[in-house]
Amino acid sequence: MQGGMLLGRSIFGGVALMFIPQFGLPFTISLMIACILVVTLLLLFIKEPNISRIQKDRFTNFKNNIKETYYKNKHGMLLPLL
Repeated sequence: MQGGMLLGRSIFGGVALMFIPQFGLPFTISLMIACILVVTLLLLFIKEPNISRIQKDRFTNFKNNIKETYYKNKHGMLLPLL
């Protein structure tokens, strides 16, 4: 996410400022709009991961680790809900 923010700022900030004197404002704005449209079209074809399954697995692993820690070291943890 941070890489995207950095790339977006560089394209729409510094690169646009360098392109305006060389190519003109209308071409630069058209190029910026084209960048947005290309990224949008690419995102339409990317398959999203099944996050709910991943989160469920992470919670199950976390719960099992807590239980294991509790049963191995009963004097160190007070977990009345387990």
